[in-house]
Amino acid sequence: MTADSPSQNRRPRPTSERSLRPGDETAAAALYWQAFGRKLGWPLGPEQRGIEFLATHVCHDRAVCAYIDDELIGLAGYKHEKQALTGGGLRDVLGSYGWVRGLPRVALLAFLERQPPAGVMVMDGISVAEGHRGTGVGTMLLDETASIAAELGYRKLRLDVVDTNPRAQDLYSRNGFVATKTDQTPYLRGLMGFSATTTMERDVCDPVVVGGAVVPVTIAGLSTLDNDTPGSTKPTNPWRHVLGEAAATAIVVALIAVLIAVIIGYFTDKTAVDMLTWRTLFVNFGIVLLITALNAWPTDDKKGK
Repeated sequence: MTADSPSQNRRPRPTSERSLRPGDETAAAALYWQAFGRKLGWPLGPEQRGIEFLATHVCHDRAVCAYIDDELIGLAGYKHEKQALTGGGLRDVLGSYGWVRGLPRVALLAFLERQPPAGVMVMDGISVAEGHRGTGVGTMLLDETASIAAELGYRKLRLDVVDTNPRAQDLYSRNGFVATKTDQTPYLRGLMGFSATTTMERDVCDPVVVGGAVVPVTIAGLSTLDNDTPGSTKPTNPWRHVLGEAAATAIVVALIAVLIAVIIGYFTDKTAVDMLTWRTLFVNFGIVLLITALNAWPTDDKKGK
């Protein structure tokens, strides 16, 4: 019996591609759900239905993928020009889950949405197949995404990591990401499985210096020298932010619920509609008002203490 040669024992080397291959939508959605299923369970669950929704609305050219031959073993998503790896708007969610069940899901998805300052590209999640973790695939995906961000003119790459995933946070730290803030959300522990979210950033390119002066690099009309660095934020009134964001979001949901009540009431029995629509109205209004207010509430991190 002869010993296997080193080439026979060597793991095939993965390659990175800057787009998801056609036909791999379901595989990508399943891989994405594998990493974020607990967080997405309430807005998009159950699992099979959520995977189908993600696969239907995936954006192929917002993904960096790792392949071994024809097998998708990892992917990282990013957001550019208001388009992310995972898509699907209000109409898509309501069309898939129905109006009554869809409204709370829309509220939760809106809660998870993050708007970065100018010059910062947000990653839309990263996932590596279980049998390929710890082999450098995650680092390859992060480096390729950072290269794309630099080519598009962004100055920083941003992602969020939950407190229940320390392994991912270690990976990001080893690849140049630095924690900038942590939002405490203990009210989400039972709902989504985590109670804190840490925002991490990585520099991908530097501003251009001409004649000793810093010249902002722009992309799509946005300056990369916006007030997103420590010590340069504009003073704001935290209470106005809390009340304004919570009230505006809740009012929008309430108006949508009223519209649903009018439509349903036009075609169905009034008594049944009264019970259904008023309950839906107040439940949705209360959920969105509470979640939005708690999310916007000025913590020590947000006050800069």
